Formats: sequence, structure tokens, C-alpha cells
Amino acid sequence: MPFFDILELVELIPSFLTTNDLAQCVRVNKSWQAVFTPFLWRCIPGTSGNEIPFFCELVQEDYLAQHQRQPKNEEERKFSVLSKYGPWIHELTLSSFDYIVSLSVSQANSQANISAFPESPTTDRLGPAILRSCPELKKLKVRYMSDAGVGILAATLKSHLRKLRTIELDGYFYFARNTDSVMAEMLSACHAGWKYIRISVLGVHSVEALIKHCPTLEALEVGETPGWSSAHMHQILSSCPKIHTFVTMDDGEYRVTHKTHFLAKDFIDFDQASSSLAAWKSESSLKVFRAKVMGIPRPGVVPYDHYEPPPEKVLREAYPGQSQELQHRVYERLARFSHLEKLQLGHDTRDVGDDFLYINGDVDYQYECLEMSLKSGLWILEGLDQLRVLNVMRMETRIGVEEVKWMVKHWPKLQAIHGLNVDRDEREAGQWLKEECPWIEMIPFRA
Repeated sequence: MPFFDILELVELIPSFLTTNDLAQCVRVNKSWQAVFTPFLWRCIPGTSGNEIPFFCELVQEDYLAQHQRQPKNEEERKFSVLSKYGPWIHELTLSSFDYIVSLSVSQANSQANISAFPESPTTDRLGPAILRSCPELKKLKVRYMSDAGVGILAATLKSHLRKLRTIELDGYFYFARNTDSVMAEMLSACHAGWKYIRISVLGVHSVEALIKHCPTLEALEVGETPGWSSAHMHQILSSCPKIHTFVTMDDGEYRVTHKTHFLAKDFIDFDQASSSLAAWKSESSLKVFRAKVMGIPRPGVVPYDHYEPPPEKVLREAYPGQSQELQHRVYERLARFSHLEKLQLGHDTRDVGDDFLYINGDVDYQYECLEMSLKSGLWILEGLDQLRVLNVMRMETRIGVEEVKWMVKHWPKLQAIHGLNVDRDEREAGQWLKEECPWIEMIPFRA
């Protein structure tokens, strides 16, 4: 029996093949071509450089074919490559949606017979046409997209892209004008519920639209969060039963101006009725946590000269022992994420092009944070035996040799520790780690 007759194998085998493998299979014979061609079109890789003009040719060809004057019969109708294979596309990656649209418009208008078409190609017409040609699209990744592009995406989501559940807009912030309202409209337009969201900027209206998708959300990665509150972060993380990645700050590359943080009281979420922490739906699913947890008074901490906060902004204990109490409960909350693999509480803000050149006077340095010492309650995290990465960059921690020994013992899968302050109190811990555990990556913080 040919494997083509077994539907399960037809779906399974191509999933293990690369694009080049699929291209070779298509060339075998007509039967193989019919089976493997749809899988070759399922994922369209990044269109950049020399690939952009070719993709634009497909776009303008499709538009002209779809908008030709009414043919006399079906035999005269033209069907473009994109019309034929577009319904098979599940993943689409574009370097710049706006540039591709504008170039496609230019190419289409340069056609000699453009006057024969009742509707000349424009951005407002051709932009939606690109997305409508992929009705089965499940994942869209765009490097650069303007507000106008996001508006087009929102409108197409409502009418055509009913299966799109993964969106990545990496460089959207470069073009933002009405970012928040336009992005909120786009997030609200998803029919099936978002599963994966990776966007450079999300404002207060956007996060309110996002919260409605908590039942389906599996991963959230946001670089800048202007207008977000600690309550927003609490609502997301406590209400998502499937979420495995929660990121609300970028990891270096450029200086981010809006980074919302958890307040310790919201992160702890203490239930007075049961005298314990409230249960969160994400406790058994979360694997990556990258966010700040602040609002912990740290008596006795001496600020660096060039990072020293004004006296009125130094958080003080409301009662003796409050710092220790809050830290214990924050550790307890973290310990409930039993499958955690990456714990990134610090933020690595550095000037581009220099590994250790930090911005003086940077407000990103954390004083109201976990001490990360055994005395402060680090031992409560003993159960995080899946942990691979710890990031405490730009945090006022107190990690000594005993602490790193404890980490190596109780976190057997540990691969990296970022942020040990080797210029001050954590020099010995860094030295021990370098000598005794060279397989563990250590990126120090240098003031």
C-alpha cells in the first residue's frame, strides 16, 4: 500500500522534512508533487533582500489576476500562483509589510495594460489582498509594520484570517504613532483566541484587549509596556492556565523607556481568608519568567554614587522585619512555578557595541528587589529542579559563595547565571563559579 493512502503518514512525514527536502520530493513525479507541494507552501520564510522583489511580483500578479475585467468564460480567467497556493500557507514571515505593499503597488502600476483594470492598485487595496490570499494563515511574523499596516491586519482578521493565533511584530515601535489604539483593535479582532504574542510595544488599551485572551494565551513577550500596571501583570499571570512564557521587558539590545514591574504585594497575592498565597492558574505551566518584582524595602542597602535615588524615593520598612517577610512570600510565589526553566528578574541595559558600558544614572538599577541570599529565603526555591537560567542583572543582590554552591546543588540543570556584581560583594562567588563550574555561563555585572 502506498504511504499516500494513509492520511496520518501524509501529514506526519513532511513535518520532518526541510524546505530543500520538500523541494526535492516535489520533483520526483506527479503523485509526489501533488502530495508534497502543499507542505512546501505551508511556511513562507523571511522575505528580505533579493527575495522581496520576487514576493512582490507574486502579490501584484495575484492582484491583477483577481481584478481583471470580467472574462467571457471561466477558461479566460487567470489564476495566479498566490491564488492557487495561498490557501496552503500556514506561516508567513515578512521583513517589512509596508515596503512590500508599496513596492507591489509600484510594480503593478508599471504594467502596460493597467488601464484595462477597473480598480488601480493602491496601498489600501493591495495591503489587504496580501493577507486575504492566505485564509489558512496561523502564524504571522513581521519585522517592520506601521500603524496603517496594523490597521489593515485588524480589518483582515475580522473578515478573513480566522485561524491566525500567533503574531510577532518585532520592530513595530519604530513606526508607532497611534500605537495603543491600533494595536488594541488588532488584538481584539482575533476570533480563535491568541496563543502566542510577541510585540515590541503594548500600551494600556492593548493590555486590556489582551487580557480577554487569557484562556488561550500560551506565550507573551513584550518589550515596552507604557501604561501597564502591576495589577495588569497580576491579572494575566494568575488567569492563564496554558501560559509557558511571560516576558515584559527586553533583554538588552537597546534601552527601553517603559518597563512595568510587579509590585511585591501583587505578586505575592496573599489571601487573608486562607492565610496563604492565592492559587494562580499558571503555576503548573510557566517555564519562562522575565519581569521585575519590586516594592521590597531593603534596610541597610547603600546605593552606588551614580545610581543613588533621591532620599524621598528610598522605600522604608513599615515595621521591623517587613523586608524579610515580603521576600519569603515572593520566594514562595516563585517556588509555585514548579516547571520554571528561566528566572530572569534582572534587566541588562547596556550601550550597543560595548559589553560592559552601562548608562550612568540609569533608573533601571533595582534596589527594592530580592536579595537572593540564603538568609533572605533563597532556600525556598529548592524545588525548582528544572531551572537552567538565572538573571539578576542590575539588581542589589547578596549572592556569596554559599549561595552559588547551593544553586549548583539544588538546580542540577543550571546552565547560566547572569548579573553577579564582580566589582563589589559578589566577586568571590563569581570566582568560585568560574573555577569550580566552568560549564555554567557567567555574564557579570560591572558597575
